[in-house]
Amino acid sequence: MISYRPGPALSEIGLAAIGRIDIRRLAQPVLEELRDMTQETSSLVLLEGRTVRFIDCVESPRSVRVGSRTGLVLPAHCTASGKAILATLPPADLKRRYAGQPLTTGAQAQAYADHYILVHMNTASKGKTYGEVSAAYTALTKDANADPAAVKAAGDLRQTMFMGDTLRGMLLNAYAFGTLGTIAIYAAIASLIGAAAMAALSLLGWRHLRRVPAEEEVRLGRRQAVPAPA
Repeated sequence: MISYRPGPALSEIGLAAIGRIDIRRLAQPVLEELRDMTQETSSLVLLEGRTVRFIDCVESPRSVRVGSRTGLVLPAHCTASGKAILATLPPADLKRRYAGQPLTTGAQAQAYADHYILVHMNTASKGKTYGEVSAAYTALTKDANADPAAVKAAGDLRQTMFMGDTLRGMLLNAYAFGTLGTIAIYAAIASLIGAAAMAALSLLGWRHLRRVPAEEEVRLGRRQAVPAPA
């Protein structure tokens, strides 16, 4: 059986139809109320595959704020609103959107670790940690009257939690190194700019030194008369 799902082209048609309803005008009071409650920029976005399209924005009154992104299309895992939407999706939907996609950035690794693996682990364990699940499994194995099916289920859950924690740790480690790499790039750019500025100042000083007569030179320490050249 062949299944179909709406893509960006159909979303464009839908947005054109929505334009007649003027969804921006309807959402404006809600965006303003959210902005007033949080004092942060609020946005109306549409999830399109692995990206979000910004339909409308109401900017924060603060001097330092996120500007309006109306009309932009950005990766969902790189925006706060996109992460909020992804966090509400069922694991099957997230898998359909992201399974088989290479993780090429630290942000993607962090998003997959926190918004897919962690959500799946919390759902399977009902919010328990690997240590709690492992302790429950150990207790069941020591209970002679324990149901074998329950012991097997606890063992499978323990294995799932162990693999999830391991994979999530590796992804977050990649995210940390990606963040350090980004900081290093910015630091290198700043150092290059500083070196260029120092080189320019050195050249200007050398040029100034060549143009100033000896009797007009400024010397540090005790003032001494500089004889004029013969």
